[in-house]
Amino acid sequence: MLSEISFNNVRLDYKGYTISIAQHRNERGDTLVQEVYVLNGDHDPLRFDATSQSLIETLGEIMKFLDKKNQSNPPVGYQYSLPFGNGSVV
Repeated sequence: MLSEISFNNVRLDYKGYTISIAQHRNERGDTLVQEVYVLNGDHDPLRFDATSQSLIETLGEIMKFLDKKNQSNPPVGYQYSLPFGNGSVV
């Protein structure tokens, strides 16, 4: 039985939503999970493969989904960051 799993998560904020990027491996180094998930949204987790292009495309799909969702029901008072570090409340 495998006793150790490496849980690797990155959390990102996007337009008032939290996106989780997960990659979990067992002690042999076998990949168990590679997925992108909206923690406070209503989107199923999307799996990606071991390439950077796959991760970028998966994140893009999640962002498009959230952009469409925000057009019909924009969150109120969320914080966003500009590339140079300033933020504003919308």
